[in-house]
Amino acid sequence: MSRMGLVRPLLPLLLSLFGCSAHSLRVPEIGPIPNISTLVQVVKSRTDSLRDMRVSALVHLRIDNVKQKGSMVLFYRSPNRMKLDINDTLMGIGVMSAKSNRDSIQVYLPRENRFLAGQTEETLYAITGVDLVPFDAYSAILGLPNLSDLDISRVTEFETRGDSLFVEVIAPLWTRHLLFDRLTATLLAERILSPGGLLLTQRLMSDYKTMSGVVLPGRIKILQNDARIELRVTERVINAKISESRFEMKVPSDVIPLGLSN
Repeated sequence: MSRMGLVRPLLPLLLSLFGCSAHSLRVPEIGPIPNISTLVQVVKSRTDSLRDMRVSALVHLRIDNVKQKGSMVLFYRSPNRMKLDINDTLMGIGVMSAKSNRDSIQVYLPRENRFLAGQTEETLYAITGVDLVPFDAYSAILGLPNLSDLDISRVTEFETRGDSLFVEVIAPLWTRHLLFDRLTATLLAERILSPGGLLLTQRLMSDYKTMSGVVLPGRIKILQNDARIELRVTERVINAKISESRFEMKVPSDVIPLGLSN
């Protein structure tokens, strides 16, 4: 048997050993993107087929003023359901569980035996110190590019800068600077500025892969003053049926409610 014949059967094993999936591919290059309308259509097509997703990731964030490195398992069902569990990496104990219906979220903090519920971005800000409102909480956590047809009329700049595409979007409350890879149209950076030009927060994404026709980043970093949320995806399963039980959250009967709102 030739050397090439020996290598081919080993490819799936080698891919798995290096943390990749045989069904995970690099993002293909696309043709020139002449305008913002074309870019929006390309961006939308990358996640249009996403119905549900299971994600395992390493996470670095602050929970209740305590810096935390942990492992996260997340379940998502389009468009409005998400459940996540975060465990301490060293101790292997749970530090946070949450389930959300997009606008609202319920969070359980096992170490303090506390339970919080309220508006999604507001509640997550109270826990992590990171305000996800400028990105949309789901887009920020899942790594989705927060760009739609509604943004087209607000675009004031669209230009090529070396290997990147720069887009400026003027929104009522802030200005968004988005930087896309010129060859793959993947979002690399999104910076949110005040009307006066002050940097308020930013989101950085990299290590993009294509899986089942869906393009998502393997690394997500959200930086805001001295707070941050970092995710490094170790496994992602796209459009596999997720049982309803995965979206349930068990809370002890003696839990201490805090910050409840309707």
